[in-house]
Amino acid sequence: MVVEKEGTLIPKAPYDFDKTLTFLRKFPPSKEGQAGDTFTKAIMIDGQVILFELLSKGDIKKPQLKYKLYSDTVMTNEKVAEAIKRISFFLSLYDDLNPFYQLSKTDPIFYPICKKLYGYHHVKFLTAFENACWAILSQRTPVHLARSIKNELASAFGKSIQRNNCTYIAFPEPQHILDAPEDEVLKVVRTERKVNYILSAAKHFAKVPNTFLMEEDYETVHQWLKEINGIGDWSASFIMLRGIGRMERLPIGEKMLKKEIHSLYGETADVSKVSDFYGGHVGYWAHYLRAATLFEI
Repeated sequence: MVVEKEGTLIPKAPYDFDKTLTFLRKFPPSKEGQAGDTFTKAIMIDGQVILFELLSKGDIKKPQLKYKLYSDTVMTNEKVAEAIKRISFFLSLYDDLNPFYQLSKTDPIFYPICKKLYGYHHVKFLTAFENACWAILSQRTPVHLARSIKNELASAFGKSIQRNNCTYIAFPEPQHILDAPEDEVLKVVRTERKVNYILSAAKHFAKVPNTFLMEEDYETVHQWLKEINGIGDWSASFIMLRGIGRMERLPIGEKMLKKEIHSLYGETADVSKVSDFYGGHVGYWAHYLRAATLFEI
């Protein structure tokens, strides 16, 4: 039996769901779940798989997202509330972009990008643990292969739910990886080194609540991430931005970001000086610079 709940989310305007779908369709780790103007994805909450469907019913100035939740077992009120919280976090529905947009108006080099992406809210990984696994799997590995391995990891150790003759797989929670035989993990991940990294990530994330990741001092969380085997400065700052949504710092050492900055602002541009202009919105500035390539700007 499939249990269904439904309701409406009101994102912080401006919000453009079409741009969210564009990003999800083109970002390699998330090329799934989209059918027309609906987005569907499975999530895992304390071992229970919940499928969510999203459909926009508003516009960029008065956005509304209709949601439906499905599960093969009864969803408690707490699970429903957590699912809605996860969806809102995943799509950054309540980020106030207006101060960021106001800043961009005084930056003639960046402003055209802001106009093109107007209403796009940062799409994160669904969980920081999934982001950490992607950071590990994509190290020195072609993107298409890393994505294939990530999908295999989900299939092997996550859980699935069916709807309309389609199977949706929820990425495993840390404990599911820890409970799996190590040789089974090796079959999927392929290298002992990355198995060690994945298990280290699972052990770390299994021990801390989301409140630690979201509310603790930035540097404390960044250093904690670097305690995970295989996670260095770049991966830690990547997870801080894309998995935890900490937008107050510039990602460390991302070559493609530096390339985009120098392409726009000139080869002699001082990256620190340019980025400091955006203050606490610097993460959004950096993300827009990188996301712009997906929107064919």
